[in-house]
Amino acid sequence: MFFLRPYQQIVFPPREQVEELFSKIVEWAIKKENWEPMMQALHEMPCEEDFEPYDTYVRRDFLRKWYHSRSKQVQTVSLEECLENPNSEIHALSNPADNFVEQVEEDDFCEHFKATLTPKDMKILKLRSDGYSYKEIAEKLGYKNHSGVIKRMEAIKKRFIEYENKMGP
Repeated sequence: MFFLRPYQQIVFPPREQVEELFSKIVEWAIKKENWEPMMQALHEMPCEEDFEPYDTYVRRDFLRKWYHSRSKQVQTVSLEECLENPNSEIHALSNPADNFVEQVEEDDFCEHFKATLTPKDMKILKLRSDGYSYKEIAEKLGYKNHSGVIKRMEAIKKRFIEYENKMGP
């Protein structure tokens, strides 16, 4: 190539042929070097910041996913070890059938308390137990903002404590 005469034209293969050649070379290199798992992870979490020297949330999230360390407080427990160890807490678990009478009494106590609430308080309590946020409850019941709902919930809590102290569980 360095021995070309001036003004001699260099012939290049068609673009499609070059793309096909490079595609085959890349596929061969990935298989030969066993890069498939790494390529899979890169496709799942593409991020330019992976190669930056500073720490970012995206980088941290990627590393947690890669090393399966999302939670810092994960503890592995072996069921077999728990069953073999007589001091294990698994043996202290109660049978749900044993607590049937207590459960019925608690449900009855709660129903009697709910009967003392106003219809609006009952709606608030029902929506909150269904998982609605204070803001969503305020919108559904026509409050201007969520602080009114919070105040009602605090009043319901106070009334429950008074009812519990008066009636006993």
